[in-house]
Amino acid sequence: MGESLMNAANLMKCREWLSRYGKNRIQALQDSCAALFGISLGLVSAEGESLTVWSNSSLICEKIKNSNTESCRRERQRLLKYACEKQKTVKCTCYMGITYFACPIVSGGETIAAFLGGGILEKDGSFAKDETLKDVPVISRERLDEIINLIGCTVALFNTVETSPPAEPGDDAFPREEDGNLLLLKNKLTLRELGVVKQINCGLSNKEISLKLNISEKTVKTHISNILRKLKLKDRLEIILYCKNCIH
Repeated sequence: MGESLMNAANLMKCREWLSRYGKNRIQALQDSCAALFGISLGLVSAEGESLTVWSNSSLICEKIKNSNTESCRRERQRLLKYACEKQKTVKCTCYMGITYFACPIVSGGETIAAFLGGGILEKDGSFAKDETLKDVPVISRERLDEIINLIGCTVALFNTVETSPPAEPGDDAFPREEDGNLLLLKNKLTLRELGVVKQINCGLSNKEISLKLNISEKTVKTHISNILRKLKLKDRLEIILYCKNCIH
């Protein structure tokens, strides 16, 4: 009974966290990462309950080979438990040769959820030529580690925001002065561009940014184009990852 109550409390924390960041925004980020990297990806509670709709769900191993349903679930649950306990990103390869990884999300010092991803074969693995797995993407170990690192950095942004000090009144549009000066000196961004960068890091769309900063959507697009050009980046995800590197 005690464990059941604890699980219910953890699930409530998950839903509060999801509500705070916006379930639709998390789902959009998850879908984008899954499509970009060609992997399956889903957000689950620390107990393994799905919090979002799985992206690229056809790559979940029990859908690839139905007879392995229970084995695959147990395998993923062990991976999830270890990642949550250690509060670090971990990966494993199941007996079918399919690689999965878990990136935990920490709130208030506790692991409340994690992104589970994978559904891929390592290029040099012994299962890469198995006929049963012919539709499963095959990538190099180096590329897999790069993907895991990028998703881990994205997840770490949530943890960074969670532990950041509250903003001063009237500071909604721009980063703190010392952060702004650092970026201004290094990258020659204007204050307005820094404001747009901050909203991108909060997961806002162009329309939402225009309403937040009281500027037109066309102006937002112009600012983003200038930011990408000045920082030599390709898209919004790279802006988020770039800012993560600046913070750390």
